[in-house]
Amino acid sequence: MYDYFAQNFGSSESVPDNSLQNKYKDFEIKDLKKALKTLKSTNGELDEIKYVSHILRDKLRSNNNNESSLDSSQSLNHDKYIGKNFCGYVKNILRKKDTILPSFNMTQCLSHFTKTFAGIHPNKLFNIPSWIPALSDPEVQFDLDPPSYQQVTNIIRRTKASGSPCPLDQLFIICFKRCPFLRTYLTDLIRAVWLSGTIPSEWKKACTILIHKKGDTNTPSNFRPITLETIPLKVFTSCLRNAMYSFLTVNNFIEHNIQKGFTSNMSGTLEHTAQMANIINKARIKQRSLVITLLDLKNAFGEVHHYLITSVLDYHHIPEHVKLIIKSLYTDFKT
Repeated sequence: MYDYFAQNFGSSESVPDNSLQNKYKDFEIKDLKKALKTLKSTNGELDEIKYVSHILRDKLRSNNNNESSLDSSQSLNHDKYIGKNFCGYVKNILRKKDTILPSFNMTQCLSHFTKTFAGIHPNKLFNIPSWIPALSDPEVQFDLDPPSYQQVTNIIRRTKASGSPCPLDQLFIICFKRCPFLRTYLTDLIRAVWLSGTIPSEWKKACTILIHKKGDTNTPSNFRPITLETIPLKVFTSCLRNAMYSFLTVNNFIEHNIQKGFTSNMSGTLEHTAQMANIINKARIKQRSLVITLLDLKNAFGEVHHYLITSVLDYHHIPEHVKLIIKSLYTDFKT
């Protein structure tokens, strides 16, 4: 549309004010982002917002071009780039240029992953062992109210804008970040599903892509399946997770000395790495032998029995309505 009107009616490029050029000429990307956020929150001048947005985009584009040619450019100051963005430097150095596709056919793929994710003893029931002490009744009851617009908005804002969309609907999260009307409509849908206790069949569809790990591309086990879910399902499950986490936290049902993963403001990886480094350092100082065992459970998440999930939910006093929603999530999910 822009090209049509530009060709037929022409276009005019506005020259930025000298005061704006002088004001922002020494700003780095981080400073520009902060300035743009301040201008938007304080309803700053529209021309200034446009100018800051424009130069920020130019700097980001230039920065991305430098990163893409990182491994081939000899003139780049590697020491400076490492100090500025270590993680980005390592990611660009180590990333693979070509995507490795599987060589096996759909029949082999279906056979392998059906066997891998098949339920082991599907009718087996689980009971919490007697040596695990029972939890007391919750002092604060579970908040069964459906998610509010603000809660949905907070989840969407925290979601990475660079995330890949699900091929089934091709909806980008950035659309919901920018459009309050879409967030309002999505909130109404989520609230209706929450109250019904049943997940729509259209939400229980996802697309799985295979990421090559190592070895022969003819072997399905050498690929890691990554499931891309639709935006409504991701936001809904995040709302469900937040409600459960708040309930468990306020009633002190989570043992933080044991549970390190999936908890806010806590990095189990950093904590365990620091603890292990401390143990190694003590062993080195005292000149003692040390044995460290690292366990990697094969298909750890895929082999969790659904009845075990139900038993754990009962143990933590999760209400029946929430358990009904979770059961509906697992029932007839297709990918």
